[in-house]
Amino acid sequence: MVVDEHLLCRPRVAAVGDVANFVWGEEHVRIEHWQVATDHAAALARYWMTGEDAAPLVPYFWSDQYGRKIQVLGHPRRDDEVRRVKDTGAGQWLGLYSRDGVVSGLVALNQPRALMLSRSLLEGPTRLEDALSAAPWDATSSSPPG
Repeated sequence: MVVDEHLLCRPRVAAVGDVANFVWGEEHVRIEHWQVATDHAAALARYWMTGEDAAPLVPYFWSDQYGRKIQVLGHPRRDDEVRRVKDTGAGQWLGLYSRDGVVSGLVALNQPRALMLSRSLLEGPTRLEDALSAAPWDATSSSPPG
């Protein structure tokens, strides 16, 4: 079901989770993961109870596969530019995806802390150059993304 920024498909009718084709950036996306359903439900409850818009929901999912944690933030696509911005060389890395010079997603393999430190890059449009100079995935970085 196509929903607006408040997760409404019609006045007083909402959809969350797997069935919600929701607004993210300038497109509608649908993500089948229970974390998205949980985030949607909390945002919808906040909107219905207070009338306040929630912070933009950043699409997020993860999967544990054969002892490895794969995590994705945002909505990276195959044709996006990708840069490996953190790589320990030991099966742990963080990839930064961008589209038209704007950060579109992050993909991590066994880098949960680096990924979550970088979440702010997807809470609004962030230019690739600003993301690279801020480097929030680096625990020693103190400058906020532009």
